[in-house]
Amino acid sequence: MNLAVGTVPLVAIEGLSIRFGGDERLPTVDAVDLAIGRGETVALVGESGSGKTLLAHTIAGILDPAARVRAERLEFAGVDLRSPNAFADLRGREIGIVFQNPRLALNPVRTVGRQIADVVHEHRGLRFRQLNAAVMAALAAVRIPEPAARARSYPNELSGGMCQRVMIAIALAGNPSLLIADEPTTGLDTTTQAAILDLILEHARARRMATLFITHDLALARAYAERIVVMHAGQIVEEAPTDRLFAAPRHPYSAALVGATPANAATVADLKGIPGKLPDLAASPPACRFAERCARVIPRCRSERPVLAFDTRRHGVACWMPL
Repeated sequence: MNLAVGTVPLVAIEGLSIRFGGDERLPTVDAVDLAIGRGETVALVGESGSGKTLLAHTIAGILDPAARVRAERLEFAGVDLRSPNAFADLRGREIGIVFQNPRLALNPVRTVGRQIADVVHEHRGLRFRQLNAAVMAALAAVRIPEPAARARSYPNELSGGMCQRVMIAIALAGNPSLLIADEPTTGLDTTTQAAILDLILEHARARRMATLFITHDLALARAYAERIVVMHAGQIVEEAPTDRLFAAPRHPYSAALVGATPANAATVADLKGIPGKLPDLAASPPACRFAERCARVIPRCRSERPVLAFDTRRHGVACWMPL
């Protein structure tokens, strides 16, 4: 596991594969290992369709029932998540999630105050005046002005940024040990993006809460995460402390992502796109799923999947021809 010495693993995943369909179908998420320490902020990055949300939904226990999950180890705070009903006492209380589209995630026919109250009552057992006070405190904690008035509002009466703050309030209402933020700033302007991420980070530090931040925006990942995990086509290809990964990416895909980040380019002409597209898993892609897009490909890449191996600087790469 790629954790600093002495760090207690809150999430421990080994050999996780997710399939849709029979055993003859290649796994959409393929033999993933991931560890998240208590209080740590980890960014999971990669293109849309790379399996980031599937991995997050597996941890949160909200994966589509059609998915078939297999893992050598799948634990949260020592609880085996492969066990039946493992999530009954975890979801909402120990694991909170902020979705990328709050307008779709929030119930359109209930006021935002009632939606927060539902979670507070379920996980903290409060009622009447105590429950109402807790709802006001939850809204105030995410810096929503005039909490009493906003609590009576419906989601369609609030801006996108306000709806996302409500989602954060709901996710934090159970005082979780892990917050999963799945593209939490999608569709928001730059100023609101920064405010939302600052808010999440502030609560994470104050509560010593682990955060899994899912994004395709490397600039945001660089600004807010301690460690970066790079995912391509369902496989984790690189993992390292944030500064280390941006200073010296070792996987060709990670290097391409960094090269396509505007912050690393002096002009638009300096931006470099990544050739090709994610492989079709129904068409039996090579063992390394980046092989068809990679300028460093060798025959071994097509026949033998590289294993994620770490050096003494906690920098791991799964590549037969690393940079």
